[in-house]
Amino acid sequence: YFVQLRIAYLESEAGADTIEAMDRRVRELGVTGVPFFIFGSRVGVSGAQEPPALVAAMAEAMTEGAS
Repeated sequence: YFVQLRIAYLESEAGADTIEAMDRRVRELGVTGVPFFIFGSRVGVSGAQEPPALVAAMAEAMTEGAS
């Protein structure tokens, strides 16, 4: 029963506006593939990164958010 509900939902237009808006937003942020990390809704890091690169991006997002 639940499988049929999920299939019906996926085949419908329900949620299409939300998905299209999310798609536009991530493209504006420069997302073209995965993995892609977004910190503070403004600092993006593309691709697999070493932990220090992610920490630096988080610090940058926190610094920008404090201004």
